[in-house]
Amino acid sequence: MNRKMLFKLVNDVVMTVLMVITMAYYITGNKIHELVGVVVLLLFIVHNLLNRRWYKMILKGSHHLRGKLQIVINLLFLVTMAVMMISAVLISNDLFPHISIKNDMMLRQLHIKTAYWGFIIMAVHVGFSWIMIINSVRRMTGISGTSRIRTIGVRILAVLIVAYGVHASL
Repeated sequence: MNRKMLFKLVNDVVMTVLMVITMAYYITGNKIHELVGVVVLLLFIVHNLLNRRWYKMILKGSHHLRGKLQIVINLLFLVTMAVMMISAVLISNDLFPHISIKNDMMLRQLHIKTAYWGFIIMAVHVGFSWIMIINSVRRMTGISGTSRIRTIGVRILAVLIVAYGVHASL
């Protein structure tokens, strides 16, 4: 695996893990939530810069249904992240107190709703890229064959993560 692909993969994994950590606001507290959020923003910008060719591809040629749906999901994710990050800066208490709009419940609700929807959209975004992710990990680890036990284990892990996500949302 080339270095750029490895860097992209590490960036995406770290960004995803940190997004999960930002969702644990009541565990981390506000200051850590804001710090991790800034890191996620920076990693998100890096992710988009590393995948900038995708934006050029949008306007080229015709796309099949899956491609059109992926474009919609990715752009929706981009807008959701932008709204979430802008609202985050505007309600910040610790990192950007000089910009902060104090006690604006509407902005707080917007931030929370876009965070939850962004998390759902991120899961769909990852789902659309899953084959590419798996192939990259296989190349990186040297795994060439399939394993029924590994496949079942990963699927069980995915179901447990989704079940916990649904439970936590309720």
